[in-house]
Amino acid sequence: MKNGKTARATRRVPKLCKHRSRSGQVRGYVTDPRIGREIYLGIFDSPECGDAYAAWRREYLLNTLPPVSVVSLTPARKTSARFVADLLALYLVESRRLYRCADGTQSSEGKHFEKLIRRMDLMGFGLLPIERFGRTELIAIRDQMIADKVTRHYIVGTLARVVRIFKFAESRDLVPIDQVVRLSTLPPMRLTEGKTEREVSGVRPSQLLRLHRHLAPHWQAMMAFHAYTGCRAENAITVRLDEIDMTKTPWIYTPTQSKSTWRGKKLVIRIGPRARAAISPYLVDVDSTGYLFPCQRTSTKRRHHGGYYKALVAACASMGVPVIVPRQIRHTTASELLRRGVPIHLIGAILGHSSRAVGITGRYASPDERQVCDVVERFG
Repeated sequence: MKNGKTARATRRVPKLCKHRSRSGQVRGYVTDPRIGREIYLGIFDSPECGDAYAAWRREYLLNTLPPVSVVSLTPARKTSARFVADLLALYLVESRRLYRCADGTQSSEGKHFEKLIRRMDLMGFGLLPIERFGRTELIAIRDQMIADKVTRHYIVGTLARVVRIFKFAESRDLVPIDQVVRLSTLPPMRLTEGKTEREVSGVRPSQLLRLHRHLAPHWQAMMAFHAYTGCRAENAITVRLDEIDMTKTPWIYTPTQSKSTWRGKKLVIRIGPRARAAISPYLVDVDSTGYLFPCQRTSTKRRHHGGYYKALVAACASMGVPVIVPRQIRHTTASELLRRGVPIHLIGAILGHSSRAVGITGRYASPDERQVCDVVERFG
């Protein structure tokens, strides 16, 4: 309610939110635009709250439908899917269309969906009618992954992918919205469930310097570029000559394929003087593929993350020190910039994070391009 006036109901359905009281109890509520205030539906993760939200959403959609037009009376084409196997086959085609790299190959997210579909087929859910797939089946998938000692992070992502499949089915009018809401409100996993991931933290710069001396020359250049730019390992491995703009200071590296390319986001990596010095010898003689660090053993002449990982592991073994993985190098860069007094929102811009990823500071302190370039020229 704004200025004493009741908000007008819209076609966009409000989401289920949660409110934590002073006593620590978390309750679910929804803001009804028709009356301009909140409606509390019970404990947030309880089945009763999910059912109450589904009933409210159904009533809201029925009472806020737009006027009937001639176009809406035209029968829509509906894809038939009676069993879960039919839905999985439909979404497999959709995932192969959505999750693709810039070069046309399938992305890692698409491969995750293929693994999930194979798991559901092996568990016998393919023969289950689509309307009978509910929380019990979702919990069965979770329990089997816990028994297989899969990490908690991957289990949570897998359950979210199952919900995403049924959201796709609801958009095609194959399942009711109540079924999607029940799957979405599954209680969270306990801290004791699932395999705990190894905590990835930065290391001391002196350790990286010692490791750098035990690598081959091309691995040394790649590691220096990785550390000084703070980019992800896959971006350091697949850097191409045509993706670097050398007309600006610092140089601008815009990868064709990045983590959020499928969402329409473009990643910008700034190359400072130390990173430029590391890759300069490899800019002279670039083969036809355009990769600065090509791999001669494969037909595509493109290095992969596994080779970089094995090179670091072998170097750590020869030194007799604990293993340092590629992801720790990026964490080390962020920690070192923070230690040198660089503001957190500028560090987020250098690493390629969105403003939401750097927390509240990033929301209110927008990074200035000139400030980011100054930091890169000083420390990169």
